[in-house]
Amino acid sequence: MSTARNDVDEADRLARVKLSCIIEPGDLRVTGLVSELGAGTVLGYLEAAADVDAHWAFTIGQELAHLDHGRVLEQAADRGIRFLAPGDAEWPDRLGALRDAGALHERGGEPVGLWIRGDGGLRQATAASLAVVGSRAATSYGLEQASNLGRELASMGKTIISGAAYGIDQAAHHGALAAGGTTIAVLPCGADRAYPAAHAQLLDTIAQRGLVVSEGPPGMAPTRTRSWPETGSWRGSRRGPCSSRAPSAAGR
Repeated sequence: MSTARNDVDEADRLARVKLSCIIEPGDLRVTGLVSELGAGTVLGYLEAAADVDAHWAFTIGQELAHLDHGRVLEQAADRGIRFLAPGDAEWPDRLGALRDAGALHERGGEPVGLWIRGDGGLRQATAASLAVVGSRAATSYGLEQASNLGRELASMGKTIISGAAYGIDQAAHHGALAAGGTTIAVLPCGADRAYPAAHAQLLDTIAQRGLVVSEGPPGMAPTRTRSWPETGSWRGSRRGPCSSRAPSAAGR
């Protein structure tokens, strides 16, 4: 497992761990402040908000007051999950571009940190990568094309990034794995959770041969607002997106 660190202050790392356990992934109110002021300063600001009922961060402050971050880190280690922060040797530089990328579905900014399951290095895995995403309710043609695309790109040395959902995502992951390539699953829940549950074996295989990535801590439950990978960290970790066919009325 890669454990290399670079320019991350331990106080900053701990602040980022705490923030990632509480905030919604891509909460622009927090990611923007962290990029501008630093994680430690923002953590102190949010902790103080617990005493001000009318403050926009009152709930966040209350939750921070009850957070057992030590327990979260223990659970992560027990489940083979590590925490990465900007400045780590593994951190892809291009994630920093998300600071100025604007909002997408009201989410954005550079992640405060990432929780990673798998032994590979994230920076190396995303150096030559493409995202293949699409509808859960894909046509048979779309599934075939997504699988072929994943297989062909992986055979060319590209890492396939997707969201492990039913349909296009699943097909793209399978195609990359069939070619013996690397694939990354970006989840809308903790990296230890199988979502959807039927993809538990697929996610275990991805963790063994690639990486499972989440902006949230172990155990974080999926919600509708977390279920679209374009709102998350993969936007800044790949060279360009690809998509495959779905019925015109279908959504993700």
